[in-house]
Amino acid sequence: MRETPLNEDIGILFIYNRLLKIIQFQFGRNYYYYFMEYFVSTDQRAYHDWQIELMIESFKAQGLENKLIITAAETNEQRYNNIHNIFGHAKYFRHANIGMQRGFSKLNELYSLAWCVDNRKINYPICIMQPHVVFFDKNYTINFPDEQPSLNVAIDPFFTFELANQKAGDFWKKQVNTMNYYKDNWLPIGSIMFINNMSIDFINRTIAVAEYLIVEQIINKIPVWEETIKLAWTINTIDFLGKVNINASYNYTSSMNNGNITPFIDYNHGLPPNFNKSMFAYAPPACMSFGDPIEVLLNCHSSPNSDYMSKLSNRLIGSRTKSEPIKPEPEPIKPEPEPIKSEPIEL
Repeated sequence: MRETPLNEDIGILFIYNRLLKIIQFQFGRNYYYYFMEYFVSTDQRAYHDWQIELMIESFKAQGLENKLIITAAETNEQRYNNIHNIFGHAKYFRHANIGMQRGFSKLNELYSLAWCVDNRKINYPICIMQPHVVFFDKNYTINFPDEQPSLNVAIDPFFTFELANQKAGDFWKKQVNTMNYYKDNWLPIGSIMFINNMSIDFINRTIAVAEYLIVEQIINKIPVWEETIKLAWTINTIDFLGKVNINASYNYTSSMNNGNITPFIDYNHGLPPNFNKSMFAYAPPACMSFGDPIEVLLNCHSSPNSDYMSKLSNRLIGSRTKSEPIKPEPEPIKPEPEPIKSEPIEL
């Protein structure tokens, strides 16, 4: 790919920002759904394959599949039996499982995001998603102050300071601020984050914080907490209060057992007793499974959101029966991301 001179970069950025301001003046803040790019990190195994299949289909339903960037860590685990959307997705990047190499597979989210930003595979503003969400309504509004680094998050009421302190073993003791400072400014990050104008150094420092937290948990002989990456985002953002614009809202996601109109449906907790993503962690026949999760979703109609997911599943089944999957998968990302050193940064 052709290298772009720095002065050309500045010119392109200026034109892009001016265009955004013109559109904002003419049409308001709702333009962001189109100018937003969407990022999800996953790994190549059945449990995540079917979730990403469903996510891609939800973006197709909104006509925004070209805005979805997927990074997938390579594994030796069994794949989902009915892959269709993944193999045909234009912005699907395989990469070495650097997270697992460094002791915690979820580090892949941060490393692959840094790679995408640094190599211009994705542009701001960016929506960072977890695999267990689907796009629901694109007519949403995100308010980003001009040129200021910003972080807008969906609220997870279960992601509390007290829980983090319990699971990550007094994480604050070797951070730059006091326990009360982190507690008073706590950021309950959920399954969706919108970021804008973040420097690559900010992402790299989040990686450094995450790796430090992981090492501390291993040294203290406690299991690495599954929410350690969210904890790293929270700590790093709190450390830069005053330099990062922060907003948290309940209006970005709604549960599967709900009827609220939000940009995304988060089905992390499923629809008891009919559906939970943990029921489909492995692919049959090698392992026990409750069947094809996409087919099970067809019969979930007890709430407006689950009914939408049922229709989405029907759409996916219809599309994959009309054509054969596209093979092979894209080539892995090269070069692999380099480990990040922890150093002070200025935003």
